[in-house]
Amino acid sequence: MSAGVAFAEACRWLVLLALLAAATGKSLHPGRFRDSLEHGFPSIGRSGASLAAGAILAGEGAAGLLMLAGGELSRIGLMLALVLFVSLTLVVASVLATGGTVRCNCFGAGEQRLSGFDLARNLLFIAAAAAGLLGPSATGAAGGAGGLPLPVAVATVAVAAMLLLLSLHLRDIAQLMQVRAEDL
Repeated sequence: MSAGVAFAEACRWLVLLALLAAATGKSLHPGRFRDSLEHGFPSIGRSGASLAAGAILAGEGAAGLLMLAGGELSRIGLMLALVLFVSLTLVVASVLATGGTVRCNCFGAGEQRLSGFDLARNLLFIAAAAAGLLGPSATGAAGGAGGLPLPVAVATVAVAAMLLLLSLHLRDIAQLMQVRAEDL
């Protein structure tokens, strides 16, 4: 097994965990997600926000489930994830460029506005999805880590989970790392 295989598998797991976390968080508070879309994009109205929220949730869930299925379905799930991440990143970039005030409910109910940290996180997910699609696989197709030895598979999933947690808390980490003049 090469380092390239382990890297590609870690990228696939990062994407899978991100999709499942996002779909789970949104499904726990679907009204909050819909409301943030409605308030952030008033031109789409309540029905448009409901439709968009449902489509995003369904897309994330479907992509995650396809990836769990393994084999060629996993590749389809990764492609769907890549399309979702690129689309959502374009929305985030547009909101930031126009100075919009949309609350980030990307992984469940939240009060923080979309920021450059959300953009950076999404770019990480885009890179991971692309690397997962283009990288070599332990199973011969961009599937699950089924072809990896068990200790390597566990370590790969653990690394992906840590990267997900770090990416979800980029804003908090940056705030903790700020050095204030009075601290010097």
